[in-house]
Amino acid sequence: MSSSINLKLGARKPAAAGHPDASAIEMERRIIWIRWLAILVSLGALPFLASSLNRQSLVTLLALIGLGAIYNLTLLVVLLPHKPQWLTSGYISAIGDVLLVTGGVAVTGGTAGPLASPFFLAYFVVTVTTAVRFGGLAAIVAVLTIALSYTAVVYYGNTVLGTALTPNDLTNLAMRTGFVALTGIFVGFVGDRARRAERALQEELERAHA
Repeated sequence: MSSSINLKLGARKPAAAGHPDASAIEMERRIIWIRWLAILVSLGALPFLASSLNRQSLVTLLALIGLGAIYNLTLLVVLLPHKPQWLTSGYISAIGDVLLVTGGVAVTGGTAGPLASPFFLAYFVVTVTTAVRFGGLAAIVAVLTIALSYTAVVYYGNTVLGTALTPNDLTNLAMRTGFVALTGIFVGFVGDRARRAERALQEELERAHA
């Protein structure tokens, strides 16, 4: 008794101009769900931040979380179904993420200033998601945007507090932005290699079925 199995490998049709392929759309959908998790984590952190922040800062942070939820819902309900190319071939969501994280950093430093904000860690998430989606060049752009916005917030926060940045503060600032940069560049490099491997495999499949 014998049986045969016919295995067919079909070449994936290239996406039409202006229309991203299914894998890119699925990536954006997953990042939207990751963003929902980040919003939940931020809400869960509010009781723990209450002891170090004043009422105005807590209200501002809650407003930022609400704005982030509206922004993420807009991406999920409006842009992803109707204008997916705005997300998969542009930087709309990356810029929005950087602005939201920067706002969180600005209001959660307390009396110690933005350098003490726990929301700085969210910059790593923004850097990684941008590098994975758009590659090394986008990662460099994201890193530069983060470095400039974070530096500006730190200097502005210390100016409002009336304190000058000490050499230790400057070292802390340089180390933080430096490690964000290294993370973005490395993940962008890995993402570029993965995309090249995927394109090479697709070309092999197309040649096999030519």
